[in-house]
Amino acid sequence: MNTYHVMTPLCCIKKHILVALITIRAQADLHLLTLHLHRLVSDIKSVFISKAPVVYGFDTKVNIVFTLDPSEEQHAIIKQLEDLLLKWRYYNECHVKIGIGSRYSRFTQIGKSYSEAEKAISYLLSQQQDRCMLYEEIGINRLFINQSKEEVKTFIDEVFALLKTIT
Repeated sequence: MNTYHVMTPLCCIKKHILVALITIRAQADLHLLTLHLHRLVSDIKSVFISKAPVVYGFDTKVNIVFTLDPSEEQHAIIKQLEDLLLKWRYYNECHVKIGIGSRYSRFTQIGKSYSEAEKAISYLLSQQQDRCMLYEEIGINRLFINQSKEEVKTFIDEVFALLKTIT
């Protein structure tokens, strides 16, 4: 007797989605960069076997779509990503940044989570930090994501100069 397994489309499962992006600093040796990217994708797939149905790398980025049960916390995934980042930096001597978008209950909001993960990466790049950052951690700094530190400092000095003269 034949047994058939029917795959349920990702959009029909009652799961929440969360997008994470990982960037590796570009290197002069493209072969080494490609090797790092493939190794990172492989590591992610082995760590997140059932939680990340979509993992792929392109250029200097790894894209991950996580699926979570509605009651499941995302803290464990974030901790595992942070641990992966620490090991990756140690063993590969490579700069890695992880941006994580917000969690959404509709599959159609995957683009929004992806965009938020990109903004978290942009913020990390502007701050020259290698770490894992959730989009919501950026806070008010979202207004300054694409601004240099000098521009932000000038803006703050101009806006708050009046307060300095009052006190």
